[in-house]
Amino acid sequence: MLINITRNSFFIVTISSLIGIGGGTLSEPVLLSCGRNMKKAVGTSSGIGFFISLPATVIFLLAGLGIEGKPQYSLGFISIIPFFLITLGTFVSVPMGVKIMHNFNDILIKRFFCVLLLISALKMLRDLVV
Repeated sequence: MLINITRNSFFIVTISSLIGIGGGTLSEPVLLSCGRNMKKAVGTSSGIGFFISLPATVIFLLAGLGIEGKPQYSLGFISIIPFFLITLGTFVSVPMGVKIMHNFNDILIKRFFCVLLLISALKMLRDLVV
């Protein structure tokens, strides 16, 4: 069991950081396939989001050190101002999103998540072609 969790976690972290999406996009379907209900999968995914993004942040920080021609106020390949604004927005919006989500049933949440995944996939396909 622990080996499967470790393998899935490594897969989620690697793929999400390579394609530039949040880890929740991949961890929620994995948690659902492991038998969690939608609300628990969303909550767990939100909770582990920090640990999913931390390795990618460290890698982008270290990989960009010593590179010339970076924008002002950047550390490695991380732009500091958007980093702090996104972090602040996350701390403010996640509790609100959790409160809103608990008012809906699992079917509606699953459908909404499917629509978000479809939009994300279509955007990636468009970016690939254009």
